[in-house]
This record gives sequence, structure tokens and C-alpha cells, in this order.
Amino acid sequence: MPQTDNIPFPLSTSPGVRSQESAGRIINGYVEPLGEDAPTRVVRRRAPGLLNFGTTARTGPRGAIEINGTLYFAFNGQLEKFTSAGRASVNVGALTGSVKGFFARNNAVTPDQVFVSPAGDIATFTSAAVTNGYPDADLPAVNSVTSIDGYFVFTTGSGKAYASDLNSTAVNPLSFGTAEAKPDGLLRAIAYGGVLFLFGAFTTEVWTDVGAIPFPFQRSTTIPRGLAGAYCVTAFEDYFSRALVWVGDDNCVYRLNGYTPEKISSPDLDGLIQAVADKSLLEMSVYMSRGHAFVLLSSSTWSWVFDLNTDKWAERNSYQMARSRITGGISAFNKWLCGDTLTGNVQEISSSAFDEVGSPFRARFESAPVLKFPVGERIGRADFNFVTGVGVAVGTRTMYVLGTAPGTLGVVRLTVPSTALVHEGDAVNVAGVLGTTEANGTRPIHVVDATHLELIGTTFVNAYVSGGTLTILSPQDPIETDPVVEISWSDDGGQTWASPLIRPLGKQSETNVLVSLVACTGRSSWNGRRWRLDISDPVYLGFMGAIQSTDAQVKGRIQ
Repeated sequence: MPQTDNIPFPLSTSPGVRSQESAGRIINGYVEPLGEDAPTRVVRRRAPGLLNFGTTARTGPRGAIEINGTLYFAFNGQLEKFTSAGRASVNVGALTGSVKGFFARNNAVTPDQVFVSPAGDIATFTSAAVTNGYPDADLPAVNSVTSIDGYFVFTTGSGKAYASDLNSTAVNPLSFGTAEAKPDGLLRAIAYGGVLFLFGAFTTEVWTDVGAIPFPFQRSTTIPRGLAGAYCVTAFEDYFSRALVWVGDDNCVYRLNGYTPEKISSPDLDGLIQAVADKSLLEMSVYMSRGHAFVLLSSSTWSWVFDLNTDKWAERNSYQMARSRITGGISAFNKWLCGDTLTGNVQEISSSAFDEVGSPFRARFESAPVLKFPVGERIGRADFNFVTGVGVAVGTRTMYVLGTAPGTLGVVRLTVPSTALVHEGDAVNVAGVLGTTEANGTRPIHVVDATHLELIGTTFVNAYVSGGTLTILSPQDPIETDPVVEISWSDDGGQTWASPLIRPLGKQSETNVLVSLVACTGRSSWNGRRWRLDISDPVYLGFMGAIQSTDAQVKGRIQ
């Protein structure tokens, strides 16, 4: 009799030490539960992509903070700022150093604003200038800063935490406390839930504001779990706070429950963390999308993402990179923004983006094996339950207009963040340009270079003032109009994979497309049959499960 089996695609990534151990992988995707009467219990979606928010001429993002409607972003040697409109940054001034650091502000009407890095770099800044160094010489060399109840709290490698005066940068040289549970120094101070967390190498101390003088904080408890590195703690950020998440001194990832650390990492991830000799190369950040609270942990060679909603892990990487290009997620202007390890630009993390600022963003789902140990079986067909008809007929991609100038034969030439998304002759709609109002409207374009395009049929008259958004009306053909999935399989435990077969996901509204492979994949081995799905085309993605059958004529039902 024909045998039909569900193909076991995972809910959480589990690559194994060797591929034969893998229980399946999720790369650049995540799992979301569906309603009670939906076709399946869960859907697998593409992870949120990246849109450009702002541009700079800088490199090496080092951290960010939003203060009273201004986003400050540190880079190698410089501090830049943005308004809610994004676009080109404005330089604030030279900022000493090149390593990532931490920002803080107090509660003064005109707040004091501070930047500190673990390398000892320290500066204060306003919207107009940076002052490197600290205004009070009583503050010794420090390695982190946070703010709580109007105080700045600085940490030192020797284990002392210094507090400023209330809503001031002044520091009483006696206003310090010492983390003494163990002689493990201090790596980071975090204000969370109304208390102060002082992270050492082996312990974490929790201090409470009791209004004491000269140091206003008193230790209330000690958590017997330290911090792997200065950048290894997150989930305290504004508009995110769920529970502190950090990489512990034992190479495991923890979530705080009350004052108890709960391990949330898998052995696969623990092994990756253990292999990173320099834990200062690990960094954690957060972002939200569709209500999911994501924690991103990256090294120089990998990135993993934890979904606090579902308690599931996925992997994330960027085009031609082993890790994600995202660094330092921050909520500002009702968006989740981040630095970009590939550029000096600031990007928006968005579920409406199906690529990363024009670069392909491939979602990959690998199954665990369908085992028929030790003999294998003939595979007559495999059917994959995708949301189909997801091609688009009209483009919706947008980008900011950064400026205008006279172009070839006097047409309007636009400066944009990148022309990677457009092609010669594409139709675009420009709206909201002030000054060069003749740029507004719908026209075909001529691509000049990587950041300039010209609006055919226009005449440049007025100087650019500000604003403007460009919408690309021509979809990318065929990757947007007629998208596909690449399906490959492995019968040797995932060591090698067959050349992928391509199946359509359906042009716009073609929802009757069935994604299947029939009588073309041969027989599985004792290792079982594993399946791999790759979706790079920048369209909506929803994958709800798959089945395989020994009979090419028999279609089963996904359980």
C-alpha cells in the first residue's frame, strides 16, 4: 500500500554538530501560530527585511539613542544625528574611539547626555557639539554607563559603580558602591524594572535606589550568573522590555524570570558561543515585528534569533555573509532601526521588506529526515503547502529622495540612497519633494549611477529644499511578478544536496498553484530523505508544511 508521511520541518532551528544529527534548520525565517481552524497549526514566514532609513558617510556603527525626537548614532570617530524624516545625517562632532559603546541621558529638563565605551572612551554631547572627556575629574576610568531615577551610573573594571548627582554630571568621589559578591569586576550596568543590574564576570548584583547619601543605591540580591562580554545583554531597551536576556559566563543564553536565570539556548548554540574565544566579539540586540519580540545574538561568523513569543530559535544571515548585517537595534519614531555592518547607513527592520535594502534575503527551511531505517523507500511525490499567488503586478518599493540637480539636457536628476532596486525605463512616482516640485509625478527613469537617476520628460527649474519619496511602480520581473521556490533534497544526512528543482509560487492571484515534485527524486537511503526549500524572490512568504508519498498518484494530508 502507498505510504504517506508528514515531512518534519522544525519549529526551532537545530543544525546539530554534524549534519546527520540535524533536526532541521530555519534560516531567515520564523514560526507563527495560526488560528484554531486554519489549514495548519503554524506558518513559517520570512524574517523581517531591511529598508533604508538614513544615510551617512561614516563606517563602523557603535550604538544609538533617541532623545527628544533626535536620533544620535555613533560611528568610528564621529557622532551623527537624524530627525524622524531620516535621509542624510547631520554631523554633531568628532567622537573619540572606534569600539561600540553605550549611551545614557538623565531626567533634567535639558538632559545631560553621555557616551561610554568599554575601551574607556567617554564624551558628553548636545545636539550641536561633542565634548570628549568627562566634565568632572572625580570620575575615574569607566567601562559602561546607564541612567536610573535621574542618576548616571558608571562601572569600572575594578568592581566599583559610581553615581552622579541627581540630574547632573557632577560626581562625588565618595558616591560609589562596590560589587563584592565575588572579586569579578564589573562589565556592564543596566537599569531595568526600576532596579540597577551590575553585571560582573561571574555574578550579577541587583541594587535598589534607597536614597542613601552619597551613593543612593544598596545591594538587594545577587544572581549567581555572570556576563560573557560587555555587549552580551539585551531586552531592556525602551518599547521592548520583556525580560533581560544575556549570555552567561558558562556560554549559555539566559532569560531572567524574577531574579532567576532560565536557560533558553540549545546545545548547538552553546557550542557556537563556546567556540568564540574573544567574547567581546559577541553582541546582542533586539527588534520587534508583527508583535514578535526578537533577540538577535551575533558573532563575527554567525547570527541566531530568539523569538520571545514562541521560545523558538532561528538562524539569520545576510547576502554573501555568514552573519546578519544588523547591529544595535533601537526603537525610534515608531520604527525599529539598526546599524548596518556593511555600510554607514541606518536601516529600518520591517516585515514589509522582503529583501535587505535591495540585496537578496533568502529564507531557507530544511527538514529533519523522513526515516525508513535501514532500507529507505521510493519517493513518488512530495507536496509543499505554500501560500501561492504571491506575485505582484505593481511595485510598492519606496526610497527617500535626498536631493535634486539639473541632469542630462536639463532634466531633473534625483539623488537617492541606492539605485540597486531600479532599472532603466522603470516607472516611478515621486511625491513630497519641496522646492523642485517639478520632480513630483509619475514618469520613466534613466539610471545614471549607484545613487542618481533622472526623470525622463522633466525640466529642472527650482532648487531642492527638502523631502520627497520615490515609489517604484515597475515590479522586478520575474522575481516579483512570477516568484519561485527552489527545492532540493539530501539522502546522505545533509552532507550533499541535489541540484534544486524550481517550482512557481504563482503570479498575482494564482492561488490554485500546487507546489509539488512528482516521480523525479528517486529513492531515499537509510539516512532518510531531507528536504530543503529556498525562497529568495522578494515576495510574501507563507509555508505551512509538506508531505511525501511512495506513490506518485497519492496526495496525503498534512497533519
